[in-house]
Amino acid sequence: MKVISGQRFGKLVTLSDVGRSTDKHRLWLCQCDCGDMCIRQSNVLRAAKVPSCGCAAGEVQIKHGFHGTPTYDSWRGAINRCHSPTSKDFARYGARGITVCTRWRESFEAFLADMGERPNGLTLDRYPDTNGNYEPGNCRWATDTEQARNRRVSVFVEWNGHRKHLAEVATDLGISYGAAFMRLKRGKLHAEN
Repeated sequence: MKVISGQRFGKLVTLSDVGRSTDKHRLWLCQCDCGDMCIRQSNVLRAAKVPSCGCAAGEVQIKHGFHGTPTYDSWRGAINRCHSPTSKDFARYGARGITVCTRWRESFEAFLADMGERPNGLTLDRYPDTNGNYEPGNCRWATDTEQARNRRVSVFVEWNGHRKHLAEVATDLGISYGAAFMRLKRGKLHAEN
């Protein structure tokens, strides 16, 4: 997306092109909603990394007091990997069409109200639809094990009348995941009656 004059990025509106940075990115004079002026690189504006002249950082702390907490970091991380093309994880999320719902993207407070605080040792997981969006009804706080079992490449089987992850079946059988996978591949993994 090309940055043009009069474009809004968070609380900033671009006023005029003022040259290039040392690393060759276009520089823009911007006016913040608070009235202050600042200069921002076009790539930083597009990545939504600076939603204000700096005044928003103080507002975030005052507004909800969660800035820098695990809950806030999970919320911010989801937005970055889905909506920031410069994120190292964008190819696995945003580029695949996965988004953060507008309600959460525009308000940390809404995310907090829907998800609650992040419990110790858990992380944000898209569940039950691992290919779905970050939105109410498709997210949970999950353990590393739950996260690992909720991946696109996860293998599930019908086992004793229930849909189970292959790792759970391996545990039930007292064998390694690799051994269970090989049995499944060879057609020799059968549910007990």
